[in-house]
Amino acid sequence: MQSPPCSYSDPSGLPPAFEPNWNLDLSALLTLNRAALLQVDRHGRILKAQGAITDLLGIEPEQVQGQWFRSYLPLQARDAWSQTFRTQILARRMHQRTRWQLERADGAFISVEQTVALQLDNGVVVGAGFWINALPDVEDVISPLLESSGETDLPEDHKAGQLLHRLLDHLPLMVFILRGTEVAYINPAVARLTGYGLEELRTSFAVDLVDTADWVAVFEHIARCLETGQAEHFEQEFRHRGGSRRWADVSVTRLVDSDGSYLIAGIATDITSRKSAEAALLESEARSASLINSTAAEIHSVNHQLQLTAFNETFRERFTAMNGFAPGPNLPVLNGFKGAERSFWQIHYERALRGDSFIVDYQPQRTDFRGAQEIYFNPIRARNGNVNGVAVYSLNVTSRRQIEHALALSETRQRVLIDNIHDALASLDKDLRLITMNATFRQRIKALYDVEPEIGQLLAIPLSDIKVAEAWMERLQRVLKGERVQFEERIESNGIVIDTDVTLTPIFGDDASVEGIAITSRDITDRKRIEAAQRDYTRRLEVLQELDTELSQLRQLEAVFETAINAAVRLTGASAGAIHLLEGDRLRLVRAIGGFKAASAQGVLIPLDRGITGRVARTLEAEMVLNVHKDPDYVPNVPTTRAQITVPLLARESLIGVLNVQSDDPRRFNEQTFKFVRLFAGRVAAAIDNARLYEAQEKQVAELQALYAQVSDLEQLKTQMIRITAHDLGNPLVTISGYVEMLDMELHDQLSQRHQEFLRILAESADRIDRISRNILALERANTAKNGLITEAVDIVTIAQQIIGEYRNQAARQNKTLRVDLLPQALVLQVDRILLQEAISNLVGNAFKYTPEQGVVSLAVRSEAEEIVIEVGDNGYGIPLDQQAGLFQPFYRVKTEQTKGIKGSGLGLSLVKTIVERHGGRIDFNSAPGQGSTFYIRLPASLRVITDPAGIETEPADLPRRPSRSGRKPSKRKTTAL
Repeated sequence: MQSPPCSYSDPSGLPPAFEPNWNLDLSALLTLNRAALLQVDRHGRILKAQGAITDLLGIEPEQVQGQWFRSYLPLQARDAWSQTFRTQILARRMHQRTRWQLERADGAFISVEQTVALQLDNGVVVGAGFWINALPDVEDVISPLLESSGETDLPEDHKAGQLLHRLLDHLPLMVFILRGTEVAYINPAVARLTGYGLEELRTSFAVDLVDTADWVAVFEHIARCLETGQAEHFEQEFRHRGGSRRWADVSVTRLVDSDGSYLIAGIATDITSRKSAEAALLESEARSASLINSTAAEIHSVNHQLQLTAFNETFRERFTAMNGFAPGPNLPVLNGFKGAERSFWQIHYERALRGDSFIVDYQPQRTDFRGAQEIYFNPIRARNGNVNGVAVYSLNVTSRRQIEHALALSETRQRVLIDNIHDALASLDKDLRLITMNATFRQRIKALYDVEPEIGQLLAIPLSDIKVAEAWMERLQRVLKGERVQFEERIESNGIVIDTDVTLTPIFGDDASVEGIAITSRDITDRKRIEAAQRDYTRRLEVLQELDTELSQLRQLEAVFETAINAAVRLTGASAGAIHLLEGDRLRLVRAIGGFKAASAQGVLIPLDRGITGRVARTLEAEMVLNVHKDPDYVPNVPTTRAQITVPLLARESLIGVLNVQSDDPRRFNEQTFKFVRLFAGRVAAAIDNARLYEAQEKQVAELQALYAQVSDLEQLKTQMIRITAHDLGNPLVTISGYVEMLDMELHDQLSQRHQEFLRILAESADRIDRISRNILALERANTAKNGLITEAVDIVTIAQQIIGEYRNQAARQNKTLRVDLLPQALVLQVDRILLQEAISNLVGNAFKYTPEQGVVSLAVRSEAEEIVIEVGDNGYGIPLDQQAGLFQPFYRVKTEQTKGIKGSGLGLSLVKTIVERHGGRIDFNSAPGQGSTFYIRLPASLRVITDPAGIETEPADLPRRPSRSGRKPSKRKTTAL
């Protein structure tokens, strides 16, 4: 509906261009500025309300309708307000910008400014409109807004539709409404605060107030507000007519006009004083950071001996005034302090010298200084990162703290202690009486102690433990002395147990003395529970590692069963447990503890289609059942069981049995326990498989001993056993490596650094066993080739390049230099490619292993008159002279202080020697402790393949051939008898 034309003329004689009315919803704009509009009748009863009612009074706008406005004032102020309101009605005059305190629903008080406009009907006052906005507590911030524009006689014939318009005209805030780029309404406050007349502003609002360049940003806010319907809030610089520059805090929102078009309504507050203060503060901080003698801050630095190395003029003047003598370079700085101050400085110097960078609030006990200091301690680091001194920046922050305190008092009481935060917040005065608290604090105290805390009461929490009460009083006294205290506390009361993280912070007054205490208490029960579970899981992993070692040493199946089931029950807190082994298509119970029925005695066979155990054996999937009585497959074997974890035992990717643990309390089992049992089951399966293999090996050894009773070479027997083991380790190693890799891929981001280290050790151990197995198998192949080698024409230079390529990344990671000296042309030999490549790779691997970081490893290939020489050298630890004799014996390892932590099997050099000798060559070396080692593979020149001028390869004349495995004569792959 089109708004009626306005008959009211403003005191300037200019008719307003826009006439708002009470049907216009300004709630969004008002809420942004913590303001409210109230329409009341002539007796002060509230008829309509919009805006920040909830923020101001703590209740919804609908709840104030029909209430008396005076009921929201303190009791002692109600009569004064009623008298003022009656005077306004009788005089039919507007009383501008009166201040009152309103009582919120939560009992707190808020300071507000009230502007009143009377509503007349044929000259009779029928009601009024109130504009109420919250006032900050800092007087200096709002003082520019309190200048009165004077009272104005109101005509007799104003209607209700003009009430809001007249109220806006007398506000100290700048109010404007835009229709597109045209000004629809500007209140007189805009003219007062900018120096321009209303008519000038209506015709050239943009040109006169805001620079052209700034209008781009302003219109972005307006366009976004028009597009989204969301309020925009920004700060903008504008020009005063007198030439000065000023700042405004602007809020704009979108309105809908009577014809359906969009309007932009805005409220602006002059914040020039605040911006000036911010600019001055930034300038002051910039000067303080420049470390020049003109700064008011005390700046100095000390070395490790706490001797002065540098200081500014302010420090020199203060030091001289305190001590009667001037400071100088290398002067012990602690000589300038006495008593408690000396201890204070020494403690913080030493902390910074350890590498900490921190800030300390300090109030020196000196006659020449009163107030607060903010002291910055920063370690001075050399290029290598070592701390070689401390830089100290001491700033007088008394004024800043006073401002912060004034703002903190307002913000803390009105905004910080909000009821929807999960932390319990409260503040005390210095007599330990409650000043403020939030709902969480109130609810927690009531739940724990059945006490309803009230504002003004002493903090008297009934604590069952007198020691806890004494500890609280001791901490509160420390805070009242200016110390910030933080601690964790477990509270057990009224059947409730919670863990809390408590921070007690001093509240400083204007004179830098402590006026109260702020309490922040955070419920960390869940975090503590998680930490405890993590510690328990870590402990289990540590025990698991120990059990892994113990199980790996057991050779008898019965011992494995006994150790495994007892450990599983003990570490999971279970009440019973059992191990079943697979026999054909059934499971045999081989070990059980914890009250199993006679029907489930040891040795009983169980079909795979019976019970949870049979189901797990069929599916090969571990299960955790927290209520066995709801599981249709459950077969009771322990009467008290309520929960059960059942895990398949897998060895070499095949089922060998099932492990289960049972509990009479389901709360003992969780995901961490389930994960642990699955890990433990893998160890148990490996131990059972190893024990079985050991028994088979023992049987095989007995047969070999009977067969070779006359054989005296026990070393050969041991080697044969190791070969058998190496063959049998293949599948378990593939399984271990695969599961370790899967665990690392799936859980890498969830694992701690320590757990990642466990996985790395597992992977390295598996790789080490694999290398040992391959060495043994290569040695076996070399030894079994007594009647000939499987040879082919091989370019030895190409093999050397391939091996070097495999070690380049390792050289980069270990910061080692890799030097190569190879022939520029191919050097083709008739050799066993696999064995010779294994021999060279072993020597290069040893060189890397026994060379420290920044060492050098070299590989060279050269052709001499009678020999082909492959040389592998390093500048590592070297070999002691007294240990060189047995170097090529199987399982022989050099033992020195530098090499005792290096892992190996002792088969590598024995393998190299065997391979080289099978090719008719020889191996020698030279080495000295601390100077490194060089090994030489010397192959006969007769192995070289000669290429005739036509490019056709010819075999060495003295190398007889044997038929290939297919019975046909090979073309390139040859058999050489050595």
